[in-house]
Amino acid sequence: MRHYRITDSIHVYFDCLVEGDDKRKREELSKQKMLREIFGEDVRLAYGENGSPYLFDRQEYISISHSKDYLCIAVSKFEPVGVDVEQVQQRIDKLKSKFMTNDELQQLTHPSLQNLTVCWSAKEAVYKIAGNMAGAYGERITLCMDDIEESRFAAMIGIQNQYLARVLERNDEYVIVLATRNRTVYESINYKRFAGRKILTVLLDPEKIPLTDLPSLAIKMNEGGIDFVFVGGSSGSALLDTFVDELKRYVPEIPVVLFPGNLTQITHKADALLFLSVISGRNPEMLIGRQVAAAKILDEEQIDIIPMGYILVDGGRKSAVERASGTMAIPQTNVEEIVSTAVAGKLLGMQLIYLEAGSGALSPVSPLLVQQVKSRINVPLIVGGGICSVEQMHSAFAAGADMVVVGNHFEQHPEDIVLFGKAREN
Repeated sequence: MRHYRITDSIHVYFDCLVEGDDKRKREELSKQKMLREIFGEDVRLAYGENGSPYLFDRQEYISISHSKDYLCIAVSKFEPVGVDVEQVQQRIDKLKSKFMTNDELQQLTHPSLQNLTVCWSAKEAVYKIAGNMAGAYGERITLCMDDIEESRFAAMIGIQNQYLARVLERNDEYVIVLATRNRTVYESINYKRFAGRKILTVLLDPEKIPLTDLPSLAIKMNEGGIDFVFVGGSSGSALLDTFVDELKRYVPEIPVVLFPGNLTQITHKADALLFLSVISGRNPEMLIGRQVAAAKILDEEQIDIIPMGYILVDGGRKSAVERASGTMAIPQTNVEEIVSTAVAGKLLGMQLIYLEAGSGALSPVSPLLVQQVKSRINVPLIVGGGICSVEQMHSAFAAGADMVVVGNHFEQHPEDIVLFGKAREN
């Protein structure tokens, strides 16, 4: 059985059907065999009114596809997925006008039999998620033909409900395509927190991390199931474009988010940008001045912009953020001021609130402070700075943090990325 790990919560399994003469019986026996291998026990498979499969008495989402002698099963912990395996055969070419629009056919630069099969399989996979929204026969599904030969491309229904199609395997015999919902980074943050996911993020500073370290870091981040990677620092970096480009090569399934310290830390190659305002200080440049300067640049960039209220609290030593921003950290004992600042950020329309003790802080944000802030805001709460143990991460989550960010500790101890990632749910 072949296993494709898409993320830590989405897995796809592929195998040939068991031997036999009765195809329907072979399919049923193969499904039960594969499910037993996936879950380590017998599971009950049931079907909804629309024919979609689901697991009886289990929380995971499942999608099943078979074609000729092939069987594919996708399992997702948090969200619906659709998978499709298709045999590459001549009839796909004869049917192309049935499942593709004239516009799609005109835009398909290389209408090879394999590419047409990928298109067919992608629409089948999306249909398994979208159901009736895709039309009775999936006729409302539109594929992005510009990058159909890439491993990932977009699919849409109307102008909303975007999906992502991933080609897991393509050869002269068959293709395998997985479809998932293509959320923005902010939607993904909210989705994960509402699903009860403890969100762990790694912060990388391009000035401190050599490009040669990215492959090994990526292995650890993938193994640890890291949710997001923040990229940035307190000073500029001429290497940012190259750094983000290389990083995304090694962690294609982990969104890369810019955490800029100044105007030089902007690149369209990232998935999103934190448009932060240092609301804990009174320096007008950090409250609105630099944001105005960045507005023209960002307005022309095709990147997801997330407004964020940044609150710097005292972590026991003067941080690089204090020096760069010209602001003072708020003492953690001044709970009322910190809570009121967070509430003000929420009322100003900030989509995220970040409690930061500063890079290399001697003490992280206290659980009591996290708890007090969380009790007064309904937007995602991020906590970072000075977290250097699993126990401190657990304390932040238990107090109400939706996301914990670790940077300095992982720079010094990259091996802990896997440890933190696997320990967060315990």
